Amino acid sequence: MSNTQSVKPERKARRQHLVRPKSGIYYARAWAHGKEIWRSLKTRHFRVAEAKLAEFPKNRREHRI
Repeated sequence: MSNTQSVKPERKARRQHLVRPKSGIYYARAWAHGKEIWRSLKTRHFRVAEAKLAEFPKNRREHRI
């Protein structure tokens, strides 16, 4: 049994909490309750990803109970 973890190779983007793996699609990365959360922003364009990233924390707060 191997103890290696599957880690997504990532490239740093120009904004905090914004990640672009080799696939080229941007992801929002955040932490909640000590866990890392990745959400696809479903775009390959930096400006669109920036706009969607601005909406990401607002959407996270709406879904909390």
